Amino acid sequence: MMAIGILIAAGIVVIGGLATGVAATIGTPSTYGPPATQLTGTFVEAGSEWVGPLFVLLLLAVLGLCWWQVETWGEETEDAENERTAEAVRHLCRAHDIVLWAQVGFGLSIAGAIAFFVGTLLVSTQSPAVALVWSRAIYSGAITIGAIVMAVVGLWSGEQLHSRFSATAT
Repeated sequence: MMAIGILIAAGIVVIGGLATGVAATIGTPSTYGPPATQLTGTFVEAGSEWVGPLFVLLLLAVLGLCWWQVETWGEETEDAENERTAEAVRHLCRAHDIVLWAQVGFGLSIAGAIAFFVGTLLVSTQSPAVALVWSRAIYSGAITIGAIVMAVVGLWSGEQLHSRFSATAT
């Protein structure tokens, strides 16, 4: 239940970020104000500021719970005479599905991190203050790289779990 709860909460955050970007786009008149590039950057940045290493860490925690399920229930499937085999298979199938959803979350995290960085650059490059441009870009780049590295580790770990599922199923 913890893994499903975390995935639902993560999905709500992602959808909320998307809705934020859309709402900002719809609610902003384009006839006056900052240049269009800066507005676009603001909308993209607002819609993707949910992503970061801590967000991806939650997804990695979900993967850890799934790994624990595989380790715990995988041995139960080895003995065909064991009455707990059906229960073990249910747990493993549920963990397999959760891993798939977590991998979708990792993919969205990579896309969101890149969008956040691009949005920050679009906003920052319109600023007359050079120090502000570099300070925002450096921080945004660090968040982007951290989130992408962690998401790639999550994708790789998910693939390792898929091979464990396959080995357990045979």
